[in-house]
Amino acid sequence: MPNFYPLETVLRTAPLGLRCMDIATQAQVSGGLSITATPTNGRGKTVPAFVTRSGIYAFQGLPGLHDFEYGIGQTFQTSPPASPPGQEFAIRVEDALGNYLPWSMALTLPRSEVLTTWLFSAPKRAGVPGFMVIRGGLKDTTRRRADGTLRPAAFARISAEYEVTSPPTAYVALADWRGEFALFLPAPNPLQRPAGETVTSPNTTGRKTISQLRWPVTLSFFYQPEKQRFICADARAQIKIIEGQQEGLTDNAPTAASERRCVPELVSLLMQGAAEMLPGVTLPAAAALEAEIEFGKDVVVRTDGSTDSCVWLVPPTIVSP
Repeated sequence: MPNFYPLETVLRTAPLGLRCMDIATQAQVSGGLSITATPTNGRGKTVPAFVTRSGIYAFQGLPGLHDFEYGIGQTFQTSPPASPPGQEFAIRVEDALGNYLPWSMALTLPRSEVLTTWLFSAPKRAGVPGFMVIRGGLKDTTRRRADGTLRPAAFARISAEYEVTSPPTAYVALADWRGEFALFLPAPNPLQRPAGETVTSPNTTGRKTISQLRWPVTLSFFYQPEKQRFICADARAQIKIIEGQQEGLTDNAPTAASERRCVPELVSLLMQGAAEMLPGVTLPAAAALEAEIEFGKDVVVRTDGSTDSCVWLVPPTIVSP
């Protein structure tokens, strides 16, 4: 039987690998996502990512990175490379199933290591076994539409803490373009009663059942519309980065057809400053919103007396240097 010997071996190195993690469940997401990379200098086409056997989203054939992929010339030792210089790409992450919010980021490639990124639940996401959901809508008290109604506090960051661990663990969510959000957090342990509730015998008079227990939760909001950044692309894949919200551009639905489609940059959303909220329309602003979790029930938060059933936010004042 004749022997066969390979004449050559071709190795390709992906210039970027993304490990996408569900921030609620901490599980890796390896399906249903559409991830693309577009050169920000406008010299090249948009390239979609593919899923590897390990569930990583990786890229091949990115414009300008052929030599790196095929190992031609100097090997990159840093991420991003210092010499020769890398190339900046606009990375867009979207979920065709609608469970996660779309976001974007600008990265200089190639990257020698897999980059771990987080996915944030969309408001319409269905319940997850073992998790409670805090839902709500957010309004910006400093910005109004032409008809006088409050504009949504779009793309705000929401943080929730409740004492199921010591110290308390913070759970994070992001609002969508309408200011609506869904924050998933683990259901409280029915054997670990809320603070102030003592464990008693089932036959004790006045003992509360699990349906009567309430676990306090503290919600904080982070919202600076002027600090938000958006990566926008037109039909010709020309990239433009926009600073701050712009009416008619950054407030369009993700699926809306428009000449320029904008997706918020994730880092700018996570770096927003703390906003105050109104516990009631006639009450002074407060730093946080106090709510209670009922075992087995979702929580809907709102400013008392608001006609739109939303939480009203007061963004921090921008101080000029």
